[in-house]
Amino acid sequence: DGPARATRFTGALALGVARGANSLTGAAAAAGALSMPWDRFTLPHGHALILAAYTALLTFASTLEGRALRAWTTGGTAVALSVVAGASVPMLPRISWAEAPLVPLALLLGSLVAASRTRSDASGPGGCAMGPVIRAGVFGFLLVDAVWLFGTGRFDAGFWLVLVYVAMRLLLLRARS
Repeated sequence: DGPARATRFTGALALGVARGANSLTGAAAAAGALSMPWDRFTLPHGHALILAAYTALLTFASTLEGRALRAWTTGGTAVALSVVAGASVPMLPRISWAEAPLVPLALLLGSLVAASRTRSDASGPGGCAMGPVIRAGVFGFLLVDAVWLFGTGRFDAGFWLVLVYVAMRLLLLRARS
């Protein structure tokens, strides 16, 4: 990690790879290491890749905190994070409720876009702050996983992740007021 943090890009990439490898390790443990098909691309590989890309983008965006930013920068980051999170939807198997993954994805997009519109006095007149986008994106890991769970038919687990996400966001709002 130390040498990777020499630049913003390599640091973000290293953290993304670590997060993706962590996800892939969990998938291998759940499937049984011997039954995991390592010679071809599967759904767990795709989810690990999505998590790696989401983490790398979020980490790179976090290096912009404290800078004077235009609304299109924070808004573009919010949309890019949502697009990366939704990249798994075409890979998901067709289940009885095929639109289910769009529920947590819409919640993620809405919370990221709302966070991107947060104004900051530190960013100059009319400037936007990246901090709220980063916080929403970190909590958004729950929703990225919920997209995958809903898309694979694990509605109960996906529903609990969405509930935990909403509860955490409400608790934070309450704590700040």
